[in-house]
Amino acid sequence: MDQVRRVVTRAGRRLMFNAFLQHASITLTGAMVLAILARLVERVFSLEAVFSQYWMWSLIGAGVLALVAAFAWTVATRKQAVAVATEVDERANLREALSTALYVEKSQDPWANAMRETATTVAAGVNVSGTVPVEAPRAWPVPLATIIALLVLWYAVPSLDVLGHQKVRTAQKEKEKEIVQVKAEVAANEQKIKEMLQKANANLLEEKPSDNPNAPDQKVQENDPDAIRRAAIKDLTRLTDKIEEAKKSEKAMESEALKEAMEQLKQPGPGPMDELSKQLSKGDFGAAKATLEQLSKQVQDGSLSQQQKEEAKKQAENLSKQLDNLAKQQNQLSKKLQDQGLDKQSAQDLAKKASDPAALKDALDKMPQLSDAQKDALMKMAQAASKSSESCSNMSEAMSKMAQGMSQQGMQKDSMQAMQDLANQLSESEMMQSDMENLQAAMEEAKDQLAKLGGQCKKGGGQGEGENEGSGKLGQWREGDSGKMGKGSGGPGKSQGGMSPEAQASDYTFEKKKADVKTTAGPVISSRLVQGDQIKGESVAEFSDAVEQGEKTAAEGIDSVRIPREMEGAVKTYFGNLKKKADQAGGKPADKPEPKKDDKK
Repeated sequence: MDQVRRVVTRAGRRLMFNAFLQHASITLTGAMVLAILARLVERVFSLEAVFSQYWMWSLIGAGVLALVAAFAWTVATRKQAVAVATEVDERANLREALSTALYVEKSQDPWANAMRETATTVAAGVNVSGTVPVEAPRAWPVPLATIIALLVLWYAVPSLDVLGHQKVRTAQKEKEKEIVQVKAEVAANEQKIKEMLQKANANLLEEKPSDNPNAPDQKVQENDPDAIRRAAIKDLTRLTDKIEEAKKSEKAMESEALKEAMEQLKQPGPGPMDELSKQLSKGDFGAAKATLEQLSKQVQDGSLSQQQKEEAKKQAENLSKQLDNLAKQQNQLSKKLQDQGLDKQSAQDLAKKASDPAALKDALDKMPQLSDAQKDALMKMAQAASKSSESCSNMSEAMSKMAQGMSQQGMQKDSMQAMQDLANQLSESEMMQSDMENLQAAMEEAKDQLAKLGGQCKKGGGQGEGENEGSGKLGQWREGDSGKMGKGSGGPGKSQGGMSPEAQASDYTFEKKKADVKTTAGPVISSRLVQGDQIKGESVAEFSDAVEQGEKTAAEGIDSVRIPREMEGAVKTYFGNLKKKADQAGGKPADKPEPKKDDKK
């Protein structure tokens, strides 16, 4: 019976494998059908964002699950040994020898023993692989067809987005991308202005409300790029106001006053200090310092001739006198004070007290007609002028010592020290001027960023110095400088035109109406002599003017479609004939007939 059982076992494995292939073709077909349905749902409802990250592992899992299900199905429905033996008997035409032997295996009946021996003999001659070959399942084209159908649907079916979810997700992604980009741009702009203000030695940046994560507007800004831009516009607007205030500080006024004073310097005569005087008159203290250092080297190494030394001495004396006069000059300050609204006497009195802050403050306190802001501004202006005069006085003193120390042998020690003191004063003026220039550069950069952000806002947000509420309505009134320009509605600033956000379009019609105007002959206001043949007869100038005016009116009527199309030819012919008659009567000589060749002169 061992031989019989070996044949039955081998045949059973082959039958089980064939059954597994058949079951696998069915389960794989089911998995592919589910995949096709899932792909259709994905494309119809545009769920790529949800499905795309799971497709690869889902297909792998579906295939593995289909094979496991096929194997479990095969094990659950596998044939028993008697059934396998019956299948082998039928396929090998063994007349039920193997199945009968298994059925009477435990019987001790002589007939049963004979059947077992016969079966053992028969089993020895059975070719299992030939009797039960491995066969492809009958349904194998079905899973292959579903795989091909999935591939076709994968690339052929477009995204329909029936419910509009894909559009919403795309817009959300674009919005998130825009938020990241706007935040990066705003941060870069803030860093750029911060570096400019650091160069200007101005600490004008402060913690913004948007920097606080618990701020009420922070959550809105996290999901709204326009809100980020509007917050940046508000921050930049506050910053420009602070920069504007810094430009009106005493330090800025001192720099401007010193530059204006230097503009009054005149050429001190020819000599080595020509370039220095020019740069001082331009207010270019950095270049003046470099020229002074170069002059100092020339003096020390003896490269200047005796004549050049004499010329330099005279120039230094001249510049010293001019600077001394500028230091004592109070007319400019008095004029500026008058420009601020003070009368001439009050302006002169304040100008005299500019060097004494206490006396100046007392004098201003005695002027009740001035507000506190006006008093503060005048105080800064006077003190700036005083410090400018002090700088001019120091420069004058240094120039005087330089001139006194110049000799034929070179420059004395005191003169060299005076030159160094002058260089230090120029350096301080250069730093102060550089701070103001950097402050102005920061202001221009802030305004450029405001203009750019204002143009990028899709829901308003304003542009320039005036802020817009950004809600499509008129902004609320706010106190501020109305001398600046702005594109927003509400807030400080001048309007740059444009329709109000609350304005609505209305219907309108045109009414063509001819006014009853009477023209009369007026006086001759000009005359012109024209060379040509004299025409005897009545004047036709008025007639020609009337014809010309009528022709223009007809042309305008044709262009504006006031004259019917079918009448255009007649109108053009009529006025054309009138124009010819006017030209003939207006003094144009008639064409003379050419003389014949045989005529004698």
